[in-house]
Amino acid sequence: MHQRTVDPGVRGSGGRVQDRADATGPPGSHTASGPNTGGLKGDFHRLTLTLGYCEDLAPGKSRDIDLKYYLPVTGPSNVTFKIGGREYGSTGDQRRDVRTVTPPAPAAGSSCQAPDWKQGQVYRPDGGRLWRMYDKGDKGWMFEYGDSQTGKPMMIDNNPDQSRAHLVELNDQNPNQYWRIQDASGGLYTVSGGGRCLTATASRQDIASLACNGRNEQKWRLVPIADNGSEGAPGGPKHNGLFKLRSANGNDIEVAGGATVRETHLLTGDPAASTAAFVKYQGYYWYAQWYTTATPGTAEANGGRPWKKLSPAP
Repeated sequence: MHQRTVDPGVRGSGGRVQDRADATGPPGSHTASGPNTGGLKGDFHRLTLTLGYCEDLAPGKSRDIDLKYYLPVTGPSNVTFKIGGREYGSTGDQRRDVRTVTPPAPAAGSSCQAPDWKQGQVYRPDGGRLWRMYDKGDKGWMFEYGDSQTGKPMMIDNNPDQSRAHLVELNDQNPNQYWRIQDASGGLYTVSGGGRCLTATASRQDIASLACNGRNEQKWRLVPIADNGSEGAPGGPKHNGLFKLRSANGNDIEVAGGATVRETHLLTGDPAASTAAFVKYQGYYWYAQWYTTATPGTAEANGGRPWKKLSPAP
C-alpha cells in the first residue's frame, strides 16, 4: 500500500483536525467563510498521507497511523487507498452499489533495502554520504567514508573486475584507492582511477566504474559539509575536507545501508531517502530521524527518541 487519503468531516464550533507532519492537504480548518457552527457551511477536511520508502505494507500486515482531531467531529470518513495506480474505498464506509475486492499484492521483493540494525553503527537521515578527502600528491586523492569506525578507515576502492566501486580498508599500497579529480567545467569534476570513471546509475543501484567517455553520469560536484552538518556551495577538492559527491543529476554516492564492512557496495543515492537511515529491528522497519547509535525504540540520554517506527517488515 502506498497512499492513504482521509476525509474527516468537521461538525461543530471549534472542531478542527491537526495534520501529521507527513500529511498533505489544506490546514486543519474549514474552508467556508464565517463560523462553522453546526458544521453545515464548512467543507470536509481532506488529508493525504503517502507511505514512503520502507513503508510498504505486506499482505496481511497492518500499521497504526495516528490522526489527532478535536471534538465535536463526525469522521473520519471517505477513506480511500491508492495502490498500484488504482483507487480503492474502505469497506468501513459502507458504500452502495460497490463490490468487495482484494487489492493486488506488492511486487515480488521489496524495494526497501533496510538491513538489520547493528549495534555501534552510525545512522542518520543522510547516512552513507559523507567522505573525507585526502590529497596524496602525484598518487591522486583518497576518499575515506566519514562514518568509518574509529581506527578502521574504510576507503572508496575501485573494483574494475566487476565494473563498480566498493568499500575496502585503508591500504596505502593499493592503487585502486587512489583517484584522479579532473575539472569537467561548470563546477563539475570527473573522478577516475585506472582509466575508469565513477559513474552514476539509477537510484539505489551500484555506482559503476566504467571507461571515461565524458558522459553526464561521470560528472560530479564536490559539496562541502560544515561541522554542523550543513552543506556549503559546491567547489573544488580540499585536503582533509568533508564532502558529499553529488552527480550532475543530483544523486549522492552512498554506502549501502551505511555499513562499514569490507566490500560493501556503493550506491547511486536516491535524493528522497538514504538507505543508511533505515533498519529492520524486532519485526519492523525503523527510520533514524537524526544522528544516532541508539537501539531502535529507545530514548537517548537527553530523552530524545531518534527512531521513527514504520511498517512491519516482511
